[in-house]
Amino acid sequence: MKCIIVEDEKASQEILEIKLKKYYPDIEIIGVIEEFEKAHQFLKTEEVDLVFLDNHLKGGNGINLLRHFPDRNFKVIVVSAYAEYAVDALNQSAIFYLLKPFKDSDFKKAVDKGIQNKEGNRPFFVISSGIDHIIYYDELLYVKATGAYSEFYLENGKKIIASKNVGFFEEKLPENEFFRIHHSILVNVKKVRKVLKGKKAEVVLFNDTCLPISQRRLKPFLDQLKGASNNQLS
Repeated sequence: MKCIIVEDEKASQEILEIKLKKYYPDIEIIGVIEEFEKAHQFLKTEEVDLVFLDNHLKGGNGINLLRHFPDRNFKVIVVSAYAEYAVDALNQSAIFYLLKPFKDSDFKKAVDKGIQNKEGNRPFFVISSGIDHIIYYDELLYVKATGAYSEFYLENGKKIIASKNVGFFEEKLPENEFFRIHHSILVNVKKVRKVLKGKKAEVVLFNDTCLPISQRRLKPFLDQLKGASNNQLS
């Protein structure tokens, strides 16, 4: 594996380098970068598997750096002295949040996760409902409005309620994967098995859940589904 350290504090750089060489000698450190723009250019041009990223950088913000790489193929471990950035980091699909000063056991837990997940990066986001929930895009069937709240329905049958409306999550989720089929329903397009057209059009998911789709949203939804091999249009 190839990794880089994006950190503006010399002491923190050295700690990460020492721990990597001690516990993971097979991981190659190909760069130590202090500045936002240099890190941005490096990640655009070089092949990297794992990134250790501080949120405070020279000339920018580490979490904002991640927003430049929504479809990245590298894993990110955020290393910060501030706990308040944890949810933002997880929402940008960081695989671990190391809070300084950290124990060796936490460091190894973070890197082990990076190694185990090297084969693929499952996009996810975090919602709070008393406690934080990590929701992977590929496990989410649909989101349904209930007043000012939203209900998340997952493949495993679990339901999670969040204190934000559906419109809030519509803006957060990728529009090519999620579609607002009804004023109160946001559906995962990849979970749609077929669409039943008619006066009361419905979307049928792979688990046979039927969801209403408004007539004015039907055509744009069908347009989005065109070419998707997993969908049958009835």
